[in-house]
Amino acid sequence: MPDNYKAEVLEIKIDKSPAQMAKCGEHVTMLVKYDSDVARPGGYMLCNEEDPCPKTKIFEAQINLQDLNPHTPVMAVGYQAMLHVNNVTTPCEIEALLHMVQKKTGKYSRKPPTYIKKGSAAIVRIKVGTYIALENFDDYSDLGRFTLRDEGKTIAIGKVLEVNKDRFGKLLQRRDEKAKAAEKKEKVPTAWPLV
Repeated sequence: MPDNYKAEVLEIKIDKSPAQMAKCGEHVTMLVKYDSDVARPGGYMLCNEEDPCPKTKIFEAQINLQDLNPHTPVMAVGYQAMLHVNNVTTPCEIEALLHMVQKKTGKYSRKPPTYIKKGSAAIVRIKVGTYIALENFDDYSDLGRFTLRDEGKTIAIGKVLEVNKDRFGKLLQRRDEKAKAAEKKEKVPTAWPLV
């Protein structure tokens, strides 16, 4: 992914020892044969052909703004930075600021902020110029983390909340549904009284 090139894994090594398979989180070296002369290593994600990793040019994420450059003391719509995710580094732009996040409670603001400052957490929509392979943090946490860098400095760390455009803007609704489901789970008695 993201260019749908077909590849065949010829050899897998874990810590320089040959292996038949590898598990998530293991450091592996693979010998891969590409079906295309155009495919080049770097920036690609190897995935199952029947269940490919989502690819997107735009996604919603929660970011924690760590630092900003002195000449840009706030982040607003249109802010440009370098996105570092998985093995991809690409320019990106903040397309929308959706919600502020209260760090202590995790609650979202109802109104979108006009800007965010250093030390703030926010829900944003980020767009990139080319397709990248991404997963939602809740589905695969290792593939749903990223950093934003500007002028060689890490300015934000984040997690991908949604890559599917059809579900954009439904963060509050999903959060409320999760809370209701948790309440229902708590209300169910663990043992029934004997009569």
